[in-house]
Amino acid sequence: MKMKSWRNRIVAVLLLAAVLATICLGGCSVKREPDWLSEPELLRTPIRLMLDSVSTGDYAAAGKQMQNQPDLDFYCPENAIGKACWDAFIGSIRYELVGEGYACGDGAAHKIRVTCLDLSAISESLPERVSALLEAKMAACGDISEVYDENREYRQELIDALTLEAIEAILTEQTESITVELEVKLVCVDGQWKIVPDENLLKTITGGLWTGKSGSFDAYVSANQALVSERVSQVEKVFWLNDADVIAPKPNAACYGSTKDPSTLQWLLDDAAELLGGQKTLFTTDTEIMPGSEVVYYLDETILSITWRQYINGVAMAMSEIKIAHPSQFRRYLVDDTYGVTQREYGSDLAAQVNAVTASNADYYIRRPYGIIVYQGEVHRVNKKLDVCFVDDQGDLILVHQGEITDEETAKKFVEDNNIRFSMAFGPIIVEDGKNVTPPHYSIGEINGYFPRAALGTLGELHYLVATNGKTPECSNMLRLTMMADLMIAFGCDKAYNLDGGQTSLIVTNNRVMSYLSFSYERKVSDIIYFATAIPDGSGS
Repeated sequence: MKMKSWRNRIVAVLLLAAVLATICLGGCSVKREPDWLSEPELLRTPIRLMLDSVSTGDYAAAGKQMQNQPDLDFYCPENAIGKACWDAFIGSIRYELVGEGYACGDGAAHKIRVTCLDLSAISESLPERVSALLEAKMAACGDISEVYDENREYRQELIDALTLEAIEAILTEQTESITVELEVKLVCVDGQWKIVPDENLLKTITGGLWTGKSGSFDAYVSANQALVSERVSQVEKVFWLNDADVIAPKPNAACYGSTKDPSTLQWLLDDAAELLGGQKTLFTTDTEIMPGSEVVYYLDETILSITWRQYINGVAMAMSEIKIAHPSQFRRYLVDDTYGVTQREYGSDLAAQVNAVTASNADYYIRRPYGIIVYQGEVHRVNKKLDVCFVDDQGDLILVHQGEITDEETAKKFVEDNNIRFSMAFGPIIVEDGKNVTPPHYSIGEINGYFPRAALGTLGELHYLVATNGKTPECSNMLRLTMMADLMIAFGCDKAYNLDGGQTSLIVTNNRVMSYLSFSYERKVSDIIYFATAIPDGSGS
């Protein structure tokens, strides 16, 4: 009995020992601490390697530090615009590791802070910057072919060059950047810590361009070019002529027209509203033209010309009203495009030679050695006699009274300072500031006699009126010059200058002589002034 009791005690002790051993063994199964706790660089190294690769633009190398080594498909574009953006973005990337690593799910995580160029800021300011550069280019460019192609569209190579210029300017002036702080997750794969390439991380290292599947920088460049194209399409096209190109574009025959009934031409004035820019025309649908005569007109997007005949105060008048889009469309032409040539030709032939929409006689400069003659920006004659009408690069008439410029040096400085393109030397000045300033005496032009007259006046900015009078079978009344000045004021001219009159008085539209000529035939002359279309191919609209 005692023996059995002893055995039971031994069994109990053994059982207790087994239980204690089990408890002890169970306690020894607790996980070991992560290796990155004692070696923080295990997490930091792949992060640094990735960000260092990104900072040099090597996204393929950056992908090798990520789980499953994805191809990020993010690289420098081949074109100059893309390369400029890429270099600026990559060169702007800065990073730092924040704090220490910590456990995260089945792996670990580490916070980082990344600063880089704000690519969206470039996109926001680029279109306006390019449009401003384009407008400046058009204002300064001498050769229109540098701006437009054969289809009258802006040259793509020009837009690309201006886009690159705008980007470089923005990058020079703008230091806008964005800073992002985020959590980088890592997992241990085959004993190596790899970065988990989640969307937040990929967006950060691609400047926000990651879309979920790719982050092509080419797509960013293309999007910017699309924004530029859209804005550029809104820039008003400005066509102009090069002074060196003596022959203007040929007018579009379809843009000419004529009618004996002015009341039918409201459509013409409506279609010209944009070109007129709010200016009113002297010609209206109520204008009473001479019986049996026609209104001859031309309209494209760069020029409106309306020429008609009318009895005014018992005088037979021929008038041509012209509105142009660009100062270069108001031009002067000398026979053979050369100063001093003694050859003379009919004004209507000269108009046809240079493709004038509308032309008029000028000063018949070869007949007299007086006044100041400027042609194609060069001073050819300086004589203090005669009032002079200078035309500058804005199409304005600058009226200078005789004796104000007396020597060549002063004349050349005046031409340079005022960007004078050409001049006319006949005169006198008959209207200034809307007032009749016709002098009581003048050395040429028989101003106090009753003769056919020709005058050039301005109705507004780039808005001109050429008016002549002459004899008809029904009306032989002529004008003294002061009477012509009063008429020009009544027509609405704030400035007016007397041109060579008599048999020289001439208005030609669509190669038709519209003015009444003394003795019913043209006189050969040495020069004309004229107005031309600026549409490069003459197609009009």
